[in-house]
Amino acid sequence: TECTACEHMTSAPASTPVPELPVTSTTSASPPALLQPVAGCPDDLESSCEDWFSLGCGALSPADCPNTNTYSPFVTVLPRTERSDNRWWGSGRCSGHSCTDLWMVVDLGVVATIGRINFINYQGVNGVKKLEVSASDSLTGSFAKAQVFAELPSGDEPGNTGKKTQNHCCTVPDTDLIFEPALTGRFFKFNVLENHGAAGSGFYRV
Repeated sequence: TECTACEHMTSAPASTPVPELPVTSTTSASPPALLQPVAGCPDDLESSCEDWFSLGCGALSPADCPNTNTYSPFVTVLPRTERSDNRWWGSGRCSGHSCTDLWMVVDLGVVATIGRINFINYQGVNGVKKLEVSASDSLTGSFAKAQVFAELPSGDEPGNTGKKTQNHCCTVPDTDLIFEPALTGRFFKFNVLENHGAAGSGFYRV
């Protein structure tokens, strides 16, 4: 059965129910909390696109990277059945495996405690190798309690779940980002620190 985006985020129940995308509670036997994450540039324009991601749609600035673009970070929280050939990509920010100022933010809609996130990488040299994830109650930060995931695989191989999965084109590792301790916040920042060798990077889904 194909997974939907963010269904592997584990969350403590919120006081106000939010529709869609079930996640499993890590703290009690209460019914699962429900999250509806969003990414990309907000449609309401009440906040600057620059607060949501640093680069996307190839080498475009946030202001010039619409959610409809194939390479917009907007698609990273969509189910794989929606816009299945779309993925986030930022060009020209990586050299010698090191990446600079290449990040995006996901809004969960409510403050939640997350134990793990299922991560679907790019394939080969395009894939993320080291990823920093931090959280905040506010879009503009400060983002804290960062956890770094190193040596993320991007080949045709199983991830730490013991399985492979499919991105837009290729078989890639099925990987869970496991937070120890669990990370609490409404806004989660994904900061690409290293990749597997290309001049840019990004990922398919979280």
